[in-house]
Amino acid sequence: MNLLRLNRQTNKSKKQIKMEELIVIFTGVVAIVAIGKYFNYKKQLLERASLNPEEMKMLGEIKMGNEALRFGLLFIGIALGFVLGAVFNKFNLFTESIFSYLTGIFLCGGIALIIGYLIENKKNDEK
Repeated sequence: MNLLRLNRQTNKSKKQIKMEELIVIFTGVVAIVAIGKYFNYKKQLLERASLNPEEMKMLGEIKMGNEALRFGLLFIGIALGFVLGAVFNKFNLFTESIFSYLTGIFLCGGIALIIGYLIENKKNDEK
């Protein structure tokens, strides 16, 4: 009887893991599509502004390099967050595994954005 219960519990945890994997994959795909759409929009905006100089005065100066740095560091931080979340999950620091991964992702993503901010300030001070 206990063996049957244990088998049901492991099947339930496998289903929960698969659901978490699907959520992570879906979120990743949505983020990649959103970032691609955003950069495409900025590219079209720059092309339109180069055709009409008066529109450029309304938009101000558009910088693409800083955004690429921010997004690049953010994705590196998210990847490191998954690794840190796996470590948190391995040592059972949280009751739910999803909290381990979310904590790692937000912590490393935030640190990556702070590093990007410091790099941008250093580049602006050199100019």
